[in-house]
Amino acid sequence: MPQRLPAATVVGRRMVTHTAVDVPVRSLVWDEPTERIWELPEGVCLAGPAPEQIGLAVERRCIDSYSVRLLWDRNVFGWESLSRVQLLTSCLGPVLQAAGSDLRALLDQPIRPRRLKPMAA
Repeated sequence: MPQRLPAATVVGRRMVTHTAVDVPVRSLVWDEPTERIWELPEGVCLAGPAPEQIGLAVERRCIDSYSVRLLWDRNVFGWESLSRVQLLTSCLGPVLQAAGSDLRALLDQPIRPRRLKPMAA
């Protein structure tokens, strides 16, 4: 999905908490209607227009493993371990770029190891 998309205007921002992860969500208005098959990681595909609501939270777990929460309109997706290639070959890069964000910058963040819960006595 390396195609360029028309620009989108961000008309709103909010935070949504999903499974204890804060996800920044943007409300978008697209310059041109864009319908297609949107290829997400792990073979998930959505058919239809570009999202009017998109939220993405990425946590880098190790050198090539990312925990991801995605809100796409009314759909919510969660992946515990995606590789950089899985993310970069999905439609997320072009969609975020059209909305004024950079997926590569999110992927270059420092590694955040998982927080372990203390065991009960």
